[in-house]
Amino acid sequence: HDATKVWDGGLDELIPLLDFVIMNDLEARSIIKRGGHEAGDYEHEHLCWADYFGAISLESNVIVTRGEKGAIALRGKEIMGKQKPIVVDAIDPTGAGDSFTAGFLHGIWSWKLDHETNGEEWPSEAIEEGMRWGVSVGSAAVLIRGASIPPEGKDIQYFLEKAADPERTFSIVK
Repeated sequence: HDATKVWDGGLDELIPLLDFVIMNDLEARSIIKRGGHEAGDYEHEHLCWADYFGAISLESNVIVTRGEKGAIALRGKEIMGKQKPIVVDAIDPTGAGDSFTAGFLHGIWSWKLDHETNGEEWPSEAIEEGMRWGVSVGSAAVLIRGASIPPEGKDIQYFLEKAADPERTFSIVK
C-alpha cells in the first residue's frame, strides 16, 4: 500500500523484473488510475487491469485479491485464472492478504515440485493451485483473532477441499 497515495514508486520499471506481483483490488485500482486509466465497473474492472499490467509486462504474473470476489491471475493482457472466494464469518481480517500470499507461494511451489513444466516457467495450472491455496489459507486465517497465530493444517485442508472448484463460491457460516 502507498500511504502517499501517489502510486509512483517505480512500479512500471519493477514489474517486468518480477515473476509475480500480488496486490489487492484497491491497490490495483489506484495503480491504474495513477497511469491515467479508469478501472471501469466492478464486474469488469479485471479486464482493465489485464490491459494495463499487460502493457507493462507480457511475462509477469499479476495476482489481484478481490475480497468477496476471490482472486484473479493476469499475465500479459490475458486472464490466466480465477478463484472464487470461500465466504466465512470473519473474526478478524488482520493478515488476510499476507495469509493469501503465503498460501499462494506454497501452492505454486508445491505444484512445481510435483509436475513437469515443459519449459514454461509458471503454467496456468500452477497459478490456479496457488490461488486455491491462497484463498484457503486466507479464509482459515480470518477465523482467528490476531495475525500472529497461524491457522491449523486441518482447517486449511478443509478449505482446500471447498476451493477445489474455482468457479464455485462456498459460504461457511457458523
